[in-house]
Amino acid sequence: MFWKNRRNDCAHAKGNTISYPHEESFWLFLQSNLPKFVVNGGREFILQGIKNHFDPTRTPVGTTIDPSINKVKTSIDIVDYKEFLQKLMDFSKDYDSKHYSLIMNDNLANMWPSLFQLPEVYCDVLVDILISDPSFCLRILRAKHQIVQYFHRKSTFIRMLWKKDFDGESDYKVFVELLRYNIIPED
Repeated sequence: MFWKNRRNDCAHAKGNTISYPHEESFWLFLQSNLPKFVVNGGREFILQGIKNHFDPTRTPVGTTIDPSINKVKTSIDIVDYKEFLQKLMDFSKDYDSKHYSLIMNDNLANMWPSLFQLPEVYCDVLVDILISDPSFCLRILRAKHQIVQYFHRKSTFIRMLWKKDFDGESDYKVFVELLRYNIIPED
């Protein structure tokens, strides 16, 4: 609405002064919202970018996924984030199942922790989505055990990990991180 009114000020030669601060703020507005101005909206654009990142014919191996992840906070509203994560989880499971390995693919293992670099409200939704599928979450934790710190408010999940799911050498690393961050419930 603000920008529409500024456009009307210019187009109809109104007496309002338009100077460089208006231009600068408009340019910053465009830069921060540019990913939203695409066909199919921001969420689909980012999902396609992530899928392209995992396609070696489109993206060189070793390229960081951070640019796609950084677009999330400016392109996806928090109300749509859960659906985005669900689609990302479905893609991850499908992609990982094609590798026929007990160890999660390194690219996937690096992508999920990078989502924790987003603002805290996004992290809360991310944690909720991950604990909704404990086996998938445990595979991520085994690959990148440092992210267990973000689960500090989920005592039931932590208790389940500690009492039920730990069974291998890689689980020892997750257990050490639980101790390091002091998130094992006392009871």
